[in-house]
Amino acid sequence: MTTLVQPPWYKQFWPWALMAGPITVIVAGFITLGLALHTPESLVVDDYYKQGKAIHLSLQRDRQAQALGLQALLQWQGDRVKVSVESQHNPNMPWPQQLELLLSHPVDAAQDQRLLLHKLDTLQTGTTAQAVYVGATVLPKDQLKYEFILQDLNGQWRVLSLERGALQRDVQLLPSRL
Repeated sequence: MTTLVQPPWYKQFWPWALMAGPITVIVAGFITLGLALHTPESLVVDDYYKQGKAIHLSLQRDRQAQALGLQALLQWQGDRVKVSVESQHNPNMPWPQQLELLLSHPVDAAQDQRLLLHKLDTLQTGTTAQAVYVGATVLPKDQLKYEFILQDLNGQWRVLSLERGALQRDVQLLPSRL
């Protein structure tokens, strides 16, 4: 009669197959813990009251942009950005010398960019006024879709992209819908 000699448990398939799931969960848990401890909480706000006041001011700027009939077209030209801003309700629009363009990263506030745009040209025809602004930028390496906000430096008005737009693509900027 022959006796079967079984190999030790650690040389068999089934104990390792059954342990693979719990071991994977434990490793994933440690990775998640490491990310939580070493990543800043940029989405958490300390002072909600200040945020509420800022939202109210943003709405006033949007209303002002609607009243002026503002819209803009953002065009990328290599490492430069060209912005054509148009006022449909004010043909005598006093265009500022500089505007600010914010490229807002969808997740990481540290990757946001603020660009200072300089006035290049103005044009007035009939009931519309138009100005062209240009500025230099360093394009981020990631290809995520950004939110674009164009505003005057005095904080009187702003126009923004109603949908997130990819870099290197023309983007239409409008006052937000209230």
